Amino acid sequence: MAQVYASRIPIFNKKHIVKAYQISFKEGLINAFDSILGQTSGDVTSTGIYLNNWLKRLTDNRPCVLLLNQQELLSHYAEMLPKEDIVIELSETIVPDAHVIETCKDLFHKGYTLMVQDYVFMYEWEAIYPLVKIIKFDLNLAPLDSLIPLLPNLKKEKLKLLVCPINDYASWGQCQLSGFDFFQGDYFCKPKTLNIEDIATHNAFILSIYQEVLKDEFSYQQVQVFFERDVSLCYKLFRYVNSNLIQKNVEITSVKQAITYLGEDSLRRFICLVATAHMGSDKPGELTKFSILRARFCQLMSIELRYSQDTGFICGLFSCLDAILDKPMDVILKDVPVTQDVKDALIESTGPYAVLLALVKQYEKANWQQLDLLASSLEVSHQKVARFYNEGIRWCRIYEEVNGYAAL
Repeated sequence: MAQVYASRIPIFNKKHIVKAYQISFKEGLINAFDSILGQTSGDVTSTGIYLNNWLKRLTDNRPCVLLLNQQELLSHYAEMLPKEDIVIELSETIVPDAHVIETCKDLFHKGYTLMVQDYVFMYEWEAIYPLVKIIKFDLNLAPLDSLIPLLPNLKKEKLKLLVCPINDYASWGQCQLSGFDFFQGDYFCKPKTLNIEDIATHNAFILSIYQEVLKDEFSYQQVQVFFERDVSLCYKLFRYVNSNLIQKNVEITSVKQAITYLGEDSLRRFICLVATAHMGSDKPGELTKFSILRARFCQLMSIELRYSQDTGFICGLFSCLDAILDKPMDVILKDVPVTQDVKDALIESTGPYAVLLALVKQYEKANWQQLDLLASSLEVSHQKVARFYNEGIRWCRIYEEVNGYAAL
């Protein structure tokens, strides 16, 4: 995959299933596409296929939403991609002159889906509105109460409605009841309600696995007992260790063999990964994917900076535990033998590993200016940061293959 600064922001339906990803390019769409296409040569058809395959790897084969300004719209780059794989979002900065209107009509008749931002009827956009299938509302610009009266008429026009940013489950619930179809924001990374009661039996069992494998010297025999007690957990372990996450030339069929083949450090990371995915099975799948992406990203950044890769991995992997368990992070980590560096990063947001988490979170949100400042402070090149993020996405893709989420 070309090392292009590109983030993906999930767009959910009412069932918390990711239906598409908003793709944001740090250097702009035209420069990004030119960089990607610079790796291949051929006619328009073959380069379009290459570009589409690149985006499919980034989006795990889901459709992508591309925000286009006037120059990007009129460049016709988006038309290199299949109409069923993209949604074209028209920037509010576009001036709807005759050329723009003709381009939008052409895209509409070719079957492309158009989306406009922050619907407020303006005369100059009158010719474009009938071509639009999705309206996107920004709650930072207009409160929900002011939008609700608009929604019934828009629904009568069979328009789909997207709302952002949704920052907590309470806001999601209000918007869902108001009639919105799609939701964008990091609400799924937040606890639904903070609950300080005892952890449910199922998750308490997973935490007991953490308690064992995070010891400086854990008991292989006790780990084997844990996995033999839970058939589905054991099955997932074998699926993960036999996936493309690691290179091997033998099939692993027992916990004892996994221990022997992987070694203590790699096995510790894999068991924590499997346990976290297992514990988050009743939450939006994207939550576990965020945990896995952050784990791999922070691990690779830690290797690059000569930090502890195990600590980096655990910091990333556990960064969403409060949302998975709906409990405060300090309560969760109280009885889990993680290092002080992990506690500092996840509870106090301090220390070197907190900077790594801040870096990947800025990447997730496409906050490029803040990301540049953090990367510069760490003296890590943009190319490496992009490569580590893309490697995290590769791990997410394998996670979906193992768990079957890609079929949703």
